[in-house]
Amino acid sequence: MIKTAPYISSENTTQNIMIEVGIALLPCVAVSIYFYGIAAVKILLGTVIFSFFTEIFWQNIKKDRMRDGSGIIAGLILGLSLPSTTPFYVAGIGGVVAISSKYIFGGLGKNLFNPAILGRLFLMILFPMYLYQVNNFDGTAGVSLYPVIKYGGLSKIISDLGEPLFYRDLILGNRLGSIGESSMIAVFLGYVYLVYKKTIRWECPVILLGTIYMLNNFVSPNPFVNMILGGGLFASVFIATDPVTSPYTRVGYGFYLMLMGILIFGITEFTSQPTGITMGVLGANLMVPIVNRYTPNRVFAKSYPYIKLLKLISISGLAIMGALYVITYEDEKMIPKGINYINLRKYFGSDVEFEDKIIENGFVYYPLKKDDLNVGTYVVGDSKGYGKERIGFDLAVDTEHRIKGLTITHEKETWRLGDQISSSYWQDQWIGRDSSYKFNKEVDGFLGATYTSKNLHRTFKKILKTHEGLFGSGYSEIDGNGGATYMEKAATDPEETIDIDGKGGATE
Repeated sequence: MIKTAPYISSENTTQNIMIEVGIALLPCVAVSIYFYGIAAVKILLGTVIFSFFTEIFWQNIKKDRMRDGSGIIAGLILGLSLPSTTPFYVAGIGGVVAISSKYIFGGLGKNLFNPAILGRLFLMILFPMYLYQVNNFDGTAGVSLYPVIKYGGLSKIISDLGEPLFYRDLILGNRLGSIGESSMIAVFLGYVYLVYKKTIRWECPVILLGTIYMLNNFVSPNPFVNMILGGGLFASVFIATDPVTSPYTRVGYGFYLMLMGILIFGITEFTSQPTGITMGVLGANLMVPIVNRYTPNRVFAKSYPYIKLLKLISISGLAIMGALYVITYEDEKMIPKGINYINLRKYFGSDVEFEDKIIENGFVYYPLKKDDLNVGTYVVGDSKGYGKERIGFDLAVDTEHRIKGLTITHEKETWRLGDQISSSYWQDQWIGRDSSYKFNKEVDGFLGATYTSKNLHRTFKKILKTHEGLFGSGYSEIDGNGGATYMEKAATDPEETIDIDGKGGATE
């Protein structure tokens, strides 16, 4: 029998590779079900089932009868990258988009972007209320622990839990995060298996995570934690190793991973995005054709134009991060602190009067009188929000140092999450509270946006404490500008009164 070329064959068929990846994902699946229960099962069923039938649909249209299982694996990876609060139908929509995006580009082997990541990006845009969850360290909601650390601080989380418990939960996976990304052990087991079966290159996670680690050394006191959070570990093993959306050559692969690490770090650190995994992976995918062009195999080229490639990657990376920074950056300017007379009349009526204002800790206090009697204080201020934009508010405080009314005047919080502070229901529930009130996450916060509401609570508490200091026994004689105001002061004897002349001198 005459043999025809090629004579060299390999057992690494597409179907075999998909089976190996599926086996490697089993520890992550098991951990997700263990910690998140039925919620994880619903998500994984949603992404896998919809991905499977979407692939069959497209194969019938394209007349493609190859059954390689890539759709199931893409759905599984997508499901493991979603938070536990994602509804079944949302997970299913992500599976449909992920597989459809692959066939729109021509099918397996022709897709420019990783299907699972592209499906995740679609859900981030369409359903941010589920994919931008930020709750607490050991809660069941949340896309990543990284936003909590980015906006809340790592030291407080460690001090609350204790360092041994923090790192134990970090390794095992009993923490905030997407259902399959939170366990370091599960991801590591999958990595060892894939390297053993020679399905992926061992250096992939080393290069990607090493790049993120080195860059975090410049900005973070704990670069190791920043390196493994936000899905970086999971992405380095199961997403960045995708052979279709990665460069062909070993050298090009190294450049590709470094570029991905730079983008992930830059987007996470310098933009309002809580994590940069999705954008970083897609940005690196976009550069693969260029990387392939400048790093051909030696058999086809005489030399490697490394310098050109390095320049191209550096310029492209800086341009992408710079554009994202310009688009998402908002200067933390103070909201103009003037009286809104509609709100003033709403809380105190139309006959109130005020003279001088008091500026304390960046907040403006307007002491109010009606018929020569103190009726309360109108406070104008702002507070830090979840992103770069500050939250402006008007606060009415009565003479007993309790909140009489609240109006959010300016906010640009996440749609259908933090922006719930603009609802009258949320604002009205603060009426009657004083500085002794303790924040109740279930009542005062929103699922996934605790940071916004909790930070406003701290601000209100600070204002009320200051109000007690300024007006504890009537109005103080400070206007914030070195002058005295019209104030009343309680006398020791109820029969006795002390008049204030408004210029710092009392008369009898």
